[in-house]
Amino acid sequence: NQRFYIYKKKINYAKDFESEKKEEKYGILEEWKQAVKKAKTKQEKQQEIRLRLVRLLESKKSDLTSQWLAETRDEFDINYKMDHKTLLHEICSNDNSSFYLFLPVVVSMFSNEIDWTLTDANGKTPLLCAKEKQNQVVLEYLLILMLMFLETKIKWMNWINI
Repeated sequence: NQRFYIYKKKINYAKDFESEKKEEKYGILEEWKQAVKKAKTKQEKQQEIRLRLVRLLESKKSDLTSQWLAETRDEFDINYKMDHKTLLHEICSNDNSSFYLFLPVVVSMFSNEIDWTLTDANGKTPLLCAKEKQNQVVLEYLLILMLMFLETKIKWMNWINI
């Protein structure tokens, strides 16, 4: 009985610790949402959201990053430029794997809104940024996306011509 009691107590401590961490983890997102709500201009809102996205990506917290992006999706402009770069430029030109491995999440959430032709201060698109960094993972992913887009467009064009 004594062993069972100790074992049960350890399980309860582990559960409490886990729920505390979860609460702490997602509590920060609530604080951040309040900061976004307090932003006076659209530009300030974009900066609040973007800065926090980058901070989460830098800290390699992909679950929180996905949640933050999902919760702010309606307010966030994926094509917003900060320091002459969109979020896609930042992702495609970064060596940190937590950035470029997050690209499919961003693309799936914003596939219809993304403007792939936007350039940074050096006149580079996100694809050219990835090429310059020689990031094979991003390059292959973007090329596959382009091929899928072209294939869909060709099918659509053929359908119209029938």
